[in-house]
Amino acid sequence: MEEVKLKSYREAFSVYKKTIDEIYRYGKVIDMNYDLYDWTVTYIQFKDITIGIKLYRPQHTIQLVQSEKCIQIRTMEADNPFS
Repeated sequence: MEEVKLKSYREAFSVYKKTIDEIYRYGKVIDMNYDLYDWTVTYIQFKDITIGIKLYRPQHTIQLVQSEKCIQIRTMEADNPFS
C-alpha cells in the first residue's frame, strides 16, 4: 500500500483524478467498480493485477493498493484493503 498526504482537498482531488487516468493506461481494463454517489473509492481489474485507490476527503490523503495477482474486485473489497 502507498499513501500520500496532500496540503488541500483540491490538490488531493487533482492527484486522485490524475492517478486514475494513469492507472487506465496500464492495460486493458477487465472490470471496474466505483460508487456512483461517492466516487472516492475505485477498483480497477486488469488481467494480471487489481488496483484499488481511495481518496480520504477530510485528511487530504490518497491510498493506493495493488494485488500481487489478478483477483476479483469483490474479493479485494471484502478484504477491506484501506485502513
